[in-house]
Amino acid sequence: MLVIWQTLCVFLIAAALLSAGTMATSVLLPRRGASLFLCGTVTASLWIAAVVFHALAFAGLFRLPVVILLSCLPPFFFLHGTIRRQVRQDLQNVKRAFKTLADELIASRWGLALVPLFLIALLRAARSLVSPPLGHDALMYHLYKAGRWVREGRMVFETGPDAWSYFEWFPWLGSTFQAWAMLPFRGDQLVGFTGFIQWLLLIAGLYGFVRQMQAQKLNALFVSAAIAALPTCLGLMTTGYIDHVAMALWAVGLAFVARLIRASDSSAGIAGIAALSLAAGLKFTYVPFLGMAALIVLPSLFRRPTAFICALVATLPAALVFGTTWIKTGSPTYPFTLPGFGSVFPGNDQLAAVMSGALTEPWLGKPTVTHWFPRLFWLTGRDGWPHVNFGVSGLILVPLGLAGWIAAVRSRPKLSILVLPAMTLLLITVSFLSPGYAGQRGAFANTAGRLLAPAAAAVVIFAAFLPRRVVLSVCTVSVLVSTLTVGTRGFSAPDWLAVGEFAALSALAVIVCSLAFLVFRRTQVRKPAGLTLVFLCTFACLAWSADVAARYRHAIHAQVRAENNRAYDFHPMGWTRCWPLWRAIDQPQPLRIALTAGWTPEGTGVGHNWLRYPYLGSRLQNTVMYVPISESGEVIDYWNANRIEAEALYDAWLARLRKANVTYVVPLDPYPPEFRWMSAHPEDFERLSPPEADGCVIFALRR
Repeated sequence: MLVIWQTLCVFLIAAALLSAGTMATSVLLPRRGASLFLCGTVTASLWIAAVVFHALAFAGLFRLPVVILLSCLPPFFFLHGTIRRQVRQDLQNVKRAFKTLADELIASRWGLALVPLFLIALLRAARSLVSPPLGHDALMYHLYKAGRWVREGRMVFETGPDAWSYFEWFPWLGSTFQAWAMLPFRGDQLVGFTGFIQWLLLIAGLYGFVRQMQAQKLNALFVSAAIAALPTCLGLMTTGYIDHVAMALWAVGLAFVARLIRASDSSAGIAGIAALSLAAGLKFTYVPFLGMAALIVLPSLFRRPTAFICALVATLPAALVFGTTWIKTGSPTYPFTLPGFGSVFPGNDQLAAVMSGALTEPWLGKPTVTHWFPRLFWLTGRDGWPHVNFGVSGLILVPLGLAGWIAAVRSRPKLSILVLPAMTLLLITVSFLSPGYAGQRGAFANTAGRLLAPAAAAVVIFAAFLPRRVVLSVCTVSVLVSTLTVGTRGFSAPDWLAVGEFAALSALAVIVCSLAFLVFRRTQVRKPAGLTLVFLCTFACLAWSADVAARYRHAIHAQVRAENNRAYDFHPMGWTRCWPLWRAIDQPQPLRIALTAGWTPEGTGVGHNWLRYPYLGSRLQNTVMYVPISESGEVIDYWNANRIEAEALYDAWLARLRKANVTYVVPLDPYPPEFRWMSAHPEDFERLSPPEADGCVIFALRR
């Protein structure tokens, strides 16, 4: 019964956010065309989700019963006759636009070229419903923050040493969206699937932007699909990363700004600010684009006070993130240094040293173009890393986009619209090539595609201005190459078993729905009966997937480790060797776990091994904390070896563990001083490391 209730909550929350976004778009952006209506609905829904989350979480009310009560509000607004009529009209326009686009695809016979891509995307989406996310950054901070907020029902900001001192303050809107996905099931079952939805939003956003540049429909669709099919986009679909939704909102925001430039549409300009405000709250990369949009939009609203105030309100998601960070840390951009204001708004010195390469191996700290540039287009990077950059598809699409740029200039659109992608290319590449980013270029050369994806998209979208036959044929080749390169990569044996079990039920549901439509096709109840049956079958599949995911979770962890960490989506994952610990602490009763990690003085470790999320448990039942080891209780960075040696005190640390009712202590490698203490005091700690844990250890605190 619990799973049925949780599944019902998924539909209620999704319906509430989507309907609220649809109504807001119909009221604020009526009759703007299908592509802008979809972009507006996405922006409004995510904007409402971000603001409502912060309102509830700051009050300690982000809990399922409260959210379900709020989800009942949108239908009352829909009862208003004017709103209902406008929504119905806009939805009819979208339906007609989809039909027109489908007819063009069928008539051109190019529609089949996109079928393999979407089949692979659906396969990966199905896998995400029954397999746990294992993206590195997701396990370190995205999912950990989201899971912690769901468990507590409020926003909690923790202090910690080294990497955690800045992970905690990275822009967190991505974690808020993941918190919404984790709330109904109190776990990560829907996190990967939301990645699939974000991937679809990326296509929609790119399509909307290209259409506002007045390119042809089919050209816009194929160029958008080709960009979304790049391995750096398709391969990261279900890893729990936030790049897709951030890039989608970037495209949506520029689409609305282009609409303002082209048609003097102030409402579209406000929507553009809202979309880019969300993008800025997801990643610092997009903060300059929010500023650029404000410089374009706000001057046109000075003589309209109401519209000007609406534009300021549209920045609320970013304002909540940066304002809270400012209050808590003293700098709105912490842990990054605000350029030109370093003395007033300082950043985190350790993060700056890591990003610049000062704390990494010399060859990583001073990477040359020959080190990282070829890896953007290789099938496989060093050490067997999977293919998650641009690959061969990039070699196909980038020249096509450059040729399209020339064609776009010759078509003579408004020059200011062409400036938008040009500024994107400039800002992203200058940031990536800056000296302060040298360490990232070196250490993450094999995954730099996700960092440069907006710049690549800014070039490739101009391919839509080339002749249709050229665009469709070249993009088809690129999509097929991408699909074959990265399509089924990452599936382990338990993955296939879990997907097979889930697919069997899904296939049965499709058969039942098809037969029902055949039976009802000549009756008056065809539409309501068909929709009801589709809903019930979808409901049953989602509920069943929760059971499948629970049964295969740790088997997939074990298989990923057994296959030398190359069995998943992203880069090699040495941390999966600790999966026996993840299974051991995933118990019915909640545990209180103190987690700590040491510091590597040289090499590429640089204290980044704060993989906290798995220790929350599959149902977020555990409390995970860091317990300071200094005598005073102050948190000291482990990279400061002199202070650690002078101020660390075992008795003070042990007393804090007992006061916090800690059950287990997990030291992650490189092992910190706590590991030596616990090994030397068996009277206080019992070592419980499973034999298959491959060096990972866990200590039980004796009472």
